[in-house]
Amino acid sequence: MINDSRGVLQNFQFSRGKNLSDPSSVRVLCLILTSPKYIHTRAKAVHETWAPQCDRHFFITEYFGNNITSKQINITEQIPIAPIKNITAGYDHLTQKSTLAFLFAYENYLNDFDWFVKADDDTYVIVEHLKTFLNEQNPSEPVTFGYNFKIHVPKGYHSGGASYVLSRESLQRFYEAHKDPTSNCRKDGGSEDVEIANCLRTKGVYPGKSLDKQNRELFHPLSFTDHFRGLFPDWLETYAENPPQNNYNCCSDQTISFHYVRPEEQYLIKNHNQIILPRICCLILTTPKNFLTRAKAINETWAPRCDRYVFVTEYPREEMTAEQISFTEQIPIAPIKGIVPGYEHLTQKSVLAFLYAYENYLNDFDWFIKADDDTYLIIEHLKKFLSKQNSSEPITFGYNFKVIVPQGYHSGGASYVLSRESLRRFHEAHKDPTSNCRKDEGSEDVEIANCLRTKGVYPGKSLDKENRELFHPLSFTDHFRGYFPDWLLKYAENSLRTHYDCCSDETISFHYVSPEEQYLMNFLLYRAHPTSNIIKSNSSST
Repeated sequence: MINDSRGVLQNFQFSRGKNLSDPSSVRVLCLILTSPKYIHTRAKAVHETWAPQCDRHFFITEYFGNNITSKQINITEQIPIAPIKNITAGYDHLTQKSTLAFLFAYENYLNDFDWFVKADDDTYVIVEHLKTFLNEQNPSEPVTFGYNFKIHVPKGYHSGGASYVLSRESLQRFYEAHKDPTSNCRKDGGSEDVEIANCLRTKGVYPGKSLDKQNRELFHPLSFTDHFRGLFPDWLETYAENPPQNNYNCCSDQTISFHYVRPEEQYLIKNHNQIILPRICCLILTTPKNFLTRAKAINETWAPRCDRYVFVTEYPREEMTAEQISFTEQIPIAPIKGIVPGYEHLTQKSVLAFLYAYENYLNDFDWFIKADDDTYLIIEHLKKFLSKQNSSEPITFGYNFKVIVPQGYHSGGASYVLSRESLRRFHEAHKDPTSNCRKDEGSEDVEIANCLRTKGVYPGKSLDKENRELFHPLSFTDHFRGYFPDWLLKYAENSLRTHYDCCSDETISFHYVSPEEQYLMNFLLYRAHPTSNIIKSNSSST
């Protein structure tokens, strides 16, 4: 089916020719150094603010030991921690932690990303600005970017706390240096940022210019307040490659990072920078047999674009392979107990997912979307659509069926969205015995809708201005070619269309998307951008 749909997908302009990963199409992997004592403060704040704006992010931390608290356990089950063993605890071992982080990135993700960012758990990174800056750079060059110090290392080195970025080529050479005994790269000890730079220099990797057009800094080794007020420590004035400036000249309008940012400041900056687009929590239903195929593909494609996402699954560890267990340590799984396996228990799995979201995130997000592990979501389109809706209204959105439930119900496979108010009422319904909400069995999408109706929650219009569908219960190919099963012809609320009228240019979802197609769609939407300035040949001159 991949080959069959490739040509059709390439010609379909889901974004009217616009680049979806605005402001740039570069792919960034963020490696965030933390430690157990900060996991529920600094790491939690980073994970809930800027980290999800990276195309993928991992926290790098040593083993928690036997003194781990229940609060720490809860956080570790929700954030992606790199499965790196034998990290030594302590500030004096940051060189080892950073080295292992970059080697982990090389061994697992070298060809998946263009740039690799190392940050601390008290760094704030404005990822949109980072991508705008990196869009003008070449990841195939041996170059790094960050706040430049002028001493200790040939051509200087980058401040570790301000975060620094390695190109794909630089990461390749870093790995080569560590495999080359003549490079004498330190594996531990010393100052992390100095030692990483020394190692890179042995393979011809040098820092690039990290200033804006007005020669203002993009990366900052102190907090905004300290830079703005000119509260510079002696070491900064001695080490800085460029003279530190204060007041509004301290920092570029396209600033990328600050250091020494407390958790409460992380949230403050995030709220300031994200005013327009709604915040979305994605609940993705899966099962162990699909961990290494469907769930892996979603985790590496669209899921990280949600403001938060969790996989909802049963977890029979004793029946899982070592590879499956290892994978679960890299993805966020909702810590929900008592999930019964089997397709016939999807109602229970969905109910528990929504109740988990209510109990943990009701006030943190505007919208809550349920998807399957063979759904593909274009999150940018979803956010754009939802930005015009009111999350305080008792409303839901999805692909509408016109039967069985009063005012119909949404296709579960196409994904559907509950507003914050709808989620609150769903919880209320399940606490109200007179609502008779089923906790299991039946058809999941029907039972969720029946329960919501008892509290006055109804589906909204999920069409674009041309009355084309936004959510789709089949694959793109089936919708495009009109391969409609009888049940869809009978249940669909709106008349079914084919060819380019099948689907909105602002399409949000498709169903029955295989792992290979997840990667294909992600590639075509976010990485393969045809240029518009190709000169056509003049046939009369040949």
